[in-house]
Amino acid sequence: MKRKLYAVKYRNGRSKIYAGTWDEVREDIDGKKGVAYKGFAITDHHEAEEWLARKAVPYRTKKTPHEKNKVYLYVDGSFSGKLQRAGWGWVAVQDGRVIGEDYGSLPNTSGSRNIIGEVNAATQALIWAVNNKLKEVILVHDYFGISMWALGYWKPRKPVAVEYKNRYDELSPYIDVHFEKVNGHCGIKWNDYADELTRRYMGDRGDER
Repeated sequence: MKRKLYAVKYRNGRSKIYAGTWDEVREDIDGKKGVAYKGFAITDHHEAEEWLARKAVPYRTKKTPHEKNKVYLYVDGSFSGKLQRAGWGWVAVQDGRVIGEDYGSLPNTSGSRNIIGEVNAATQALIWAVNNKLKEVILVHDYFGISMWALGYWKPRKPVAVEYKNRYDELSPYIDVHFEKVNGHCGIKWNDYADELTRRYMGDRGDER
């Protein structure tokens, strides 16, 4: 039987990548409740890690309710080719009410287009949360790098990612951050609201904030 890699996500949050045949690994994973797993070619270790990373961050849909008293930070970024600027925006929501928001733009000097806006939105939202002495937040994002770089699943290589990871590491000791992933432009109210904020700078003639 052909050897493969098996990426396994256990119910308690633990994860592991096995190498071997199905008969060799099935005893440890087959039939256990809450176990998710997927097979990969024996050389596809990166793809197996990527699959586990995606399983580590829960997805939010229009049917996913907010938990009572929890603070949700929705963050987003955009890009204007005409202005050559990236927009950023975030909104803090608690029990269906906006308790904070901000937006602005940055020049596209790094060539990262909207990504610099995405990570700046997350950074600014967390700075606001720390300054307001919040102990816990759920950071909801549609760009996957927001959680993947922060949690160490992706290695930051470009300067924009390195700076974001460094800022996150500076802020994270002061606040408990949980991540949720959403698909962009899928009708989730507060994600759409954050997206609208990212574009307001165009009406401000691209001024930095």
